[in-house]
Amino acid sequence: MDKLLTTKELIQLISHTRMTALNNKPVAHKKQNSNLNAKAIYWIIVGIVGLFLIYLSLPLFLSKETVVDLVGSQPTVIAKKGQTPPDLELTLAVVSHYDFSDLKVGDYVIVYSVESDVYLEKEVTSIDMSNESFQASYVGETSDDYQENQLIGVYERDAGLWNMFLYATNSVRGILGTVAFDIVIFGVAYVLIFKKSILKDEEDSDSNE
Repeated sequence: MDKLLTTKELIQLISHTRMTALNNKPVAHKKQNSNLNAKAIYWIIVGIVGLFLIYLSLPLFLSKETVVDLVGSQPTVIAKKGQTPPDLELTLAVVSHYDFSDLKVGDYVIVYSVESDVYLEKEVTSIDMSNESFQASYVGETSDDYQENQLIGVYERDAGLWNMFLYATNSVRGILGTVAFDIVIFGVAYVLIFKKSILKDEEDSDSNE
């Protein structure tokens, strides 16, 4: 016949079992909170990247003038001042926003030339504030008429690597490539970071079946 536990031994056994349960519960709870925090941070980063992709896609839906007005600057291929048409050397440059109210005769501004199908850095030769229009000329050629909304901005500097990346995404192919790249990166990151959690969920699903 098995030996029966004394009252003292029974109390010790119950106390030990209770302590073990209490010690294990916070660990599991802490681990669960850690997983929730990691997932929250992950999805916050995904959301930020999603907003950045929307920012990158703006030139696909808005005009160059509107984008420059909204974000303050935009990488643009232009023909800088001081060249002799029709042999124009094009430069990828950062074009910054410029208010029409600040425009002065002699300023150099970026406008789109329909004849050359390129953005030119032209010199302002006259301004009509009442009609919100101005005239600009390229290296002494005949001045052309422009409206306020045709003022793209002013040349700020030649584009750097970051500006080159932004310009490369200013097309359907560029933005789709960036989206595909981000999907792959975040997909791999999700599997690597939450691999144990995924496997545990699969095991729990199998056991329930």
